[in-house]
Amino acid sequence: MVEMSRENMRSQEEMTGLKVIAHALRMVWRNRYEAIQIGLIPVALMIAASAVLRMHEGPLWSMAHAQSFEQVVLGAFASEEAFMLMLVWVFATIWFFVNWHRFILLGEYPKGWLPRLHRNEAIAYLIASARLFGLGAVVLFVLIFVTGVLGEALFNLFIFGVFALAFLLYRVSPVLPAAALGQKMGFGAALLATQGASLTILLVMVFRYASSRLLDTAVAGAADINGGLGLGVFMVLTFVLSLINVSILTTIYGHWVEGRPLD
Repeated sequence: MVEMSRENMRSQEEMTGLKVIAHALRMVWRNRYEAIQIGLIPVALMIAASAVLRMHEGPLWSMAHAQSFEQVVLGAFASEEAFMLMLVWVFATIWFFVNWHRFILLGEYPKGWLPRLHRNEAIAYLIASARLFGLGAVVLFVLIFVTGVLGEALFNLFIFGVFALAFLLYRVSPVLPAAALGQKMGFGAALLATQGASLTILLVMVFRYASSRLLDTAVAGAADINGGLGLGVFMVLTFVLSLINVSILTTIYGHWVEGRPLD
């Protein structure tokens, strides 16, 4: 009976994970016009900053990979210009994400093509993002140090540690939508709220990884055909995946913190 109960719980959590992804995709599709209003200008800024950063490595038309957050941050220390571009990228991302969270969770519809700045909430979002980044940086430094001291034999342990770190960051990710809504939430409250969401988060992580690899492959394939086509595919898919990513964060907050249904 206990084994059957565990199997049922695992099956239900798998279904919840799939529902989270499906709900995020439906969220984007149902609100596609508002998504364009909210995200067009901020994502255009993100793409422009990412593209200029890529120009340090080669011609713009040869761009074959999307810029992840980690790539942008690491590339930001290459020069003062790169650092300024990273700040533009961060500003545009927060501008976009705060407005999307507030649209979905508070029903604040966009007015015109220039999203509101929500200065206080954007600052809170930046602080929450910095806390997440700081947590990740500390844990990653410890992992690198331990691997360096104990040798490459524990490299697999390092990979597992990175995976566990990503899992932890997803568990505490509700602090971001909370900041966008002007609410305070600590890591402890976020961990408490996402109890029982472990398998769901694992499925979301797999989906995020697969979608990023799909973006890389699609952009590289299109760029091999024509440079302009590659850039166009990169722009469209970056916009769509950014929407899906922020919608997943919004769905996690809405379901596990506010108790909203996924159906």
